[in-house]
Amino acid sequence: MAARGTRGLTMVLMLAVLTGLGACDRLPGLSGSCRGPNAQVMRVSELFFGRSMPDGGYVGDIDWEQFLEQQVTPRFPRGFTVLDAYGQYQMSNGLIARENSKMMIVAADDTADTTAKLDAIIAAYKSRFRQQAVIALERRECVAIK
Repeated sequence: MAARGTRGLTMVLMLAVLTGLGACDRLPGLSGSCRGPNAQVMRVSELFFGRSMPDGGYVGDIDWEQFLEQQVTPRFPRGFTVLDAYGQYQMSNGLIARENSKMMIVAADDTADTTAKLDAIIAAYKSRFRQQAVIALERRECVAIK
């Protein structure tokens, strides 16, 4: 995320995540079982990766593809989805910052192993691209392959 507003974004988004999920012992979403053939309750995670770097650099397409190949695919070989995204947020000084990003969606078992894999992906992205934060939204959903 760009240096021009990372602290403001980090604070706003972390507050939102902590407010929305921090008090939960379980992920929000469905309880019990899903109806229909091939349906099951799964953890659905949406991760938002900013592409602007603090030094003014940018996470290019080749860098992103290498990151997916090295960090994400080995952890979630069964699949994930990536979308191009664009967002904006208000910095602490009141200015609006805008940034291109990538959004990754993963549906996986709601286990400690999934948590560890997602945490490792987030840590690797932050380290490799000098980011202060990766935003994570998580919930439980009924997932079916039809």
